[in-house]
Amino acid sequence: MQTDTPGPSTGHRERYPCTNEPILTPVSVTQSSSLCQDCFFEFHIEERVTPTYVGRSEWSGCPFRGLTRGEPCPRYVPRHQLQNDLAEFLGTSVEQVLARRKDIVDSKLQEAAWRAKARDTEQDILDYYENEDCYLYMYSAGLGTRSELLAPLIRFTGGRGKVLDYGCGVAAEAYWLARSGAYQVSLADLDSPHFRFAQWRFRRYGLPEGFYVLPKDRVRLFRGRFDAIICLEVIEHVTHWRQMLDDFVSSLEPGGWLLMTVGKPTPDNTLHINRLTGLTEEAYRDHLTRCGMELAHTDSPQAEFWVWRKPP
Repeated sequence: MQTDTPGPSTGHRERYPCTNEPILTPVSVTQSSSLCQDCFFEFHIEERVTPTYVGRSEWSGCPFRGLTRGEPCPRYVPRHQLQNDLAEFLGTSVEQVLARRKDIVDSKLQEAAWRAKARDTEQDILDYYENEDCYLYMYSAGLGTRSELLAPLIRFTGGRGKVLDYGCGVAAEAYWLARSGAYQVSLADLDSPHFRFAQWRFRRYGLPEGFYVLPKDRVRLFRGRFDAIICLEVIEHVTHWRQMLDDFVSSLEPGGWLLMTVGKPTPDNTLHINRLTGLTEEAYRDHLTRCGMELAHTDSPQAEFWVWRKPP
């Protein structure tokens, strides 16, 4: 756990109101990675240096070891199994899967497909994600599971509860939560190649099914109540982000958690449509604050990963 080492003059430090944890502004951050010796899950170790604290991040370590209440870490399917599963789903080889991903990256096929037609309407944008297979390969054969985002979820929820992965893609993160048996997981995304693979994969391993195809299942989805909602790399791609946030707040249980990444527009990423939708960091924060949500954590100084809490 993180401990504070007082410096010569620490002064007053701001704290997150709903968790009373200090807001530490790092002056330097270094990262490394390791593998859980039991489940082979890759996790990240982060060293943060602040004016008042030097030490290892409290979220380092495999986030799944604590789910079994002292038992050894469950032997989940290793991360590279995602590539093997995709090959099985497509009826091809792992080598062909990796070659296709390399072609997508080297030839910038994602951007080319986006620019192939005007993306001026919501339907134009939906057409891209529902028909393009680039995300299927990028997230299955490339990025894998972002364990540094799962660790705070497990910590804040106490390792159990009902979780919605909204805009789940291939559901790499939700898969691990469902495999633990400690979480009841629901998946929501567009009717797309990556979501069809996610559903196939849950069925392949006998995991409980809770699938919602957007936008047609939106009303049915948000009749439910969730202890936590994950929304990773989604908000910068949608036109209706204010309605989406309203839906999240209304369907969270009191005391529930919202974990989001908020991508910032960059000149080399045309798929982030922030400029078209009016999404800014300030607008996003103001909207959730007006909805009564309390900020619990950000990955300052980048402030792309946010944890919000709905008051009890």
